[in-house]
Amino acid sequence: RLARAAQRWTTRRSSRAASRRQSEDVSAVDEAEAARVQVEEAEAARIHAEAARRRAEEAEACSRRRVEEAEMESLRQAEAADVSQRRAREAEAEAKLSEMRAAEIGARCMLQ
Repeated sequence: RLARAAQRWTTRRSSRAASRRQSEDVSAVDEAEAARVQVEEAEAARIHAEAARRRAEEAEACSRRRVEEAEMESLRQAEAADVSQRRAREAEAEAKLSEMRAAEIGARCMLQ
């Protein structure tokens, strides 16, 4: 009877120890899984941040190109306005010259 009691006690003790080890193993697995999830989340956050940085750089480059294009268009328009003004002045000078020639011709006709 004593032997059976000792056997039961030993079995219970072994069972409790096994249960404790199993619980510790489950905890270790849970901790490892949680750590793996954290690593994956950190990697996802890094990728997201990198993508956001790239988008910001692309937007900045696009903005710079638009500003440069607007500046170039402004220069083209200013140059076109200058050319137009120059042509208008030239046309005005030619008109005055023609007017003077006509007056000269008219004066000659009157003298003859």
